Amino acid sequence: GTYPFPKFAVVDNFLPSGYGMPGWTLLGSEVLRLPFIKYTSLGHEVLHNWFGNSLYVDYDQGNWCEGLTAYLADHKYKMARGPAGGIDYRLNTLRDYANYVKNDNDYPVTEFISRVDSHDRAIGYGKVLMIFHMLNKMFSAEDGDMFRKMISEVYQENQWKVVSWTDWQNAAEKHYGRDLDWYFDQWVKKAGAPTISAQDVEVTQNETGWTASFNVVTEPAGESFQYPLIIRSTDDSGKSSDEFKLIRNNNEMLELSGSGKLAKLHLDPDFDTCRMIYPGEMPTTIAAFYGDAEGVLVVPSRGRNMKEWKKVAEGLKKHGQKVVTENELTDEMKQKSLWFFAPSTMLLEEFGVNEDVFRINRAVAGSDIVIDGFNLNGEVFEGGEKTATAIFPHPQMEGKTIVYTVGLPHADPVAGTRKLPHYGKYSFLLFEGDTNISKGILPPKGDNPLVWTVGE
Repeated sequence: GTYPFPKFAVVDNFLPSGYGMPGWTLLGSEVLRLPFIKYTSLGHEVLHNWFGNSLYVDYDQGNWCEGLTAYLADHKYKMARGPAGGIDYRLNTLRDYANYVKNDNDYPVTEFISRVDSHDRAIGYGKVLMIFHMLNKMFSAEDGDMFRKMISEVYQENQWKVVSWTDWQNAAEKHYGRDLDWYFDQWVKKAGAPTISAQDVEVTQNETGWTASFNVVTEPAGESFQYPLIIRSTDDSGKSSDEFKLIRNNNEMLELSGSGKLAKLHLDPDFDTCRMIYPGEMPTTIAAFYGDAEGVLVVPSRGRNMKEWKKVAEGLKKHGQKVVTENELTDEMKQKSLWFFAPSTMLLEEFGVNEDVFRINRAVAGSDIVIDGFNLNGEVFEGGEKTATAIFPHPQMEGKTIVYTVGLPHADPVAGTRKLPHYGKYSFLLFEGDTNISKGILPPKGDNPLVWTVGE
């Protein structure tokens, strides 16, 4: 529909905020200065004038609005830059769900009202986004315009009215032409997301082509999940073909065939299904530490910036995490995910650093040895007020992480870490003062049971 208000104003707030009201949005000065704001928060708030401000939410059934707005604004911005942008966005969405949502804080989207913490965002924004995306994939398998028509019709027929998840189900069933109780009962009314794998793969190859049979296994075994699934087959020339399937059972045998010589099968290669992702798909990023409620943040026991580093750690810690000094660090704590701020040489040697990615350079200054620069992923940075942060898998504990944050002698610990919560999807970061000058994501390591490759 057309824009429902006479104007749209962007209002600068000296306090941190991100509120959308009919015809205007109130954004904090810090957020407004972010270079990517035009392609993220601002577009999101503009779209709220349709979804939220003129199509109201029935909060008794849960807030569908944030996830749909993220799908039609944030996700669409990424898709507009190319398919890879959408794939990356959905990977980050599923990564955040894996990092932040645990058995003790999960809940169905019918209970989502608003974002309080990162796990709320992962459910109310991320999982809801994937619920609408999977509907879109199911509809598009029959009619590429069906999803858009449904969205438009719901808005046109309900403008200035309250809309619930039941209304969305009724609209989806009308356009899809089939009962969708199974879909909304499972994805909207129940918590959780499945783990998927390809098992028992058998391939028959002949002169004209190939036939592959395999079992799509969905866990946990006690739960029943049904979902759309894309399966990509790739031949030995590199040519790929996608096939859409609707998985109905926890153990579902499938058979595919094609021409040429099969080289690889890949289930859900573009992250179109709401599911748990594997270490082999998920790079280790700072968000992994934020999502670990047992994480320990370790600050110096002495030194000129000791108080500043403690202030930083207290500001970054999440619910359940604790802050200790190096002297207070116990052997039991060392088995947890750890975030070291200005760590001693002894701790660096004990836990190690992948120096191909993150190396701290030192120089002699009078009678002292000081940090004078960093090597980040092969690039050298020296001088100024630089602060570097990098995360790695814990060398002694599978599933845990080690984070290092180190500043040059003239760096302000607070300025160099202030924006870290906005950069959770990265593996390493470098700030000059509070300005980010380098960032990157390390490639994932580990198995991926969604991929079968010939000869492996």
